[in-house]
Amino acid sequence: MRLLIALTVLAALPVLAADTVTHPYAGVSYTHRSQASPRKEIHIVTVDLTRPEVSVRATRSSERGRTPSSFSNLVDAAVVVNGDFFNTDGSYDPSGLAIGQGTPWSDGPDSNGSRFIACTADKVCSIDTSASTVAVDESWHSAVGGRRLLLKPGWIFTGDMDTSCGDHCTTLHPRTAVGLKDNGDTLVLVVVEGRQDPIFGLKISQLAALMQSLGCEVALELDGGGSSTMVVAGARVSGRPDNEPSERAVANHLALLFDEDAATTGRLLGFVREDDIYDESAPVAGARVTLSTGASTTTSDEGRYVLDAVAPGSVTVTVTKEGFQSASDTKDVAAGIDNWKSIALTRVLDPPSEGEGEREGEGEGEGEGEGEGEGEGDGEGEGDGGGNDEAPAVDDGLGDGPEGCGAGGVPLAWCVLTVAVCRRRRASTTRVPMCDNDARGLG
Repeated sequence: MRLLIALTVLAALPVLAADTVTHPYAGVSYTHRSQASPRKEIHIVTVDLTRPEVSVRATRSSERGRTPSSFSNLVDAAVVVNGDFFNTDGSYDPSGLAIGQGTPWSDGPDSNGSRFIACTADKVCSIDTSASTVAVDESWHSAVGGRRLLLKPGWIFTGDMDTSCGDHCTTLHPRTAVGLKDNGDTLVLVVVEGRQDPIFGLKISQLAALMQSLGCEVALELDGGGSSTMVVAGARVSGRPDNEPSERAVANHLALLFDEDAATTGRLLGFVREDDIYDESAPVAGARVTLSTGASTTTSDEGRYVLDAVAPGSVTVTVTKEGFQSASDTKDVAAGIDNWKSIALTRVLDPPSEGEGEREGEGEGEGEGEGEGEGEGDGEGEGDGGGNDEAPAVDDGLGDGPEGCGAGGVPLAWCVLTVAVCRRRRASTTRVPMCDNDARGLG
C-alpha cells in the first residue's frame, strides 16, 4: 500500500526542467527553461545592477505603442520585456505609473489598483508593495506599472488567493513578471509562454512561486497574455500565442541597456575540453577554474566557464579536475569585452598494477623442458631459477633441460646465444645444427 501511495505521488510530480543558460552580456544571464510534463517554456533574465555597463530604461510617452522588438531596435537594448496593462482603444494609456528618461507620463500616474517598479538613474530600484496611491519621487528615472504583487518579505501570493481575481488568476495564461533580489542588486525578468497547445502558461500563484524559487525577495506581475514578450540581444526569444502570430504593440516597456565604454572590468570565459580545445564532443564538466586573482567557478555540462568583473591586465587561469592533469595559461584581460581563454586537459592514465608487464609471453616453453629452473618460454625477461644451483637457467622449451649450462658444463654465454638462435627455428624449416641437443652440448 505504501508503495502504491509513493508511486502515485511521484506520478503527480512534474518532470524536472532543463535549463539552457547563456551570458549575452557581462553581468547578464539568460535562461531558457523547458519542461516536458506539464509542458512549460519559461524565459528568465537576471541582471547585476552593480555593473557600470548596465542601465535601466523605460519607455517615454512619445515612444508608446511599439512592439518590444521595435522598442529594442529603437534604443539598442540588451533586454526588453513588455510593461504595464493598457487601454486597447489605440491610445495606449497605461494603467499605472509610467516614467521614461526621468519624465512622468501625463496619463500614467500611479493608481490605487496598480503597483510599479521604479529605478533611479543610479539603478537603485524598488517595487511598490503598498496598496495605496504613491506620489512620484523626483529621483525616479524610469518606472513601469504592474498589477498584482507576487511576493514580498514574509508574504507570497498563494493558490487560495487565485480566486480573488477570477479567471485572470485561476486560468493558465502567458505571464510577465519583474523581481528584485540580493537586496536590490539583482533584477530578474521573467516571461512564461502560454496559449500554445500544449503550452498553456501559469496561474498567478504559480508565477509567484516561480519568482520565489528564483530567489526574488519582492516581485510584481506585469501585463500578460498576448502582450508577454521577451527580446534578448535584438531577437525575440519567447513564442507567441496561437491566436497572435505577430508581436503585439504595447503601451510601454522595461529595458536594460549595455554600454561597453562604461566598463571598468572585462569578462573572462572559455571552454575546458579534453585534449583539444576545438573538440566540441569532449567537454570537461565540473572542472574548477581559478584565477590568480582568487576568483573561481566551475564548468557547465558543456565545459564552459564564465567569470564576470575581471580586472584588466594579465591573469593566470588554472584548471583542475580529478582524473586529469591540471593546466594553466595566462590571458591579458581588456575591459568591456569578452576575453576568451579555452584550456585543454589531459587525462591521467592509471598506473600499471603490481607485477603487470613482468610476465609477458609466459607459458610457451614451460611444459616442454625438464630443467630445474622456471623458464619464461618466449618471454623477454630473465629466468627465475638456476642450473645446478649455481647459474641462471634459460629454457626455451626446445630441449631436455638446461642441466649442462654453467658449473663446468657448456659456458653460460654460449647457452644464452644458442637459445636466442634456436627460438627462431620454429618459424623456419631450415635445419640449424646447433639447435640439436648434441650440438648444443645439452644432451
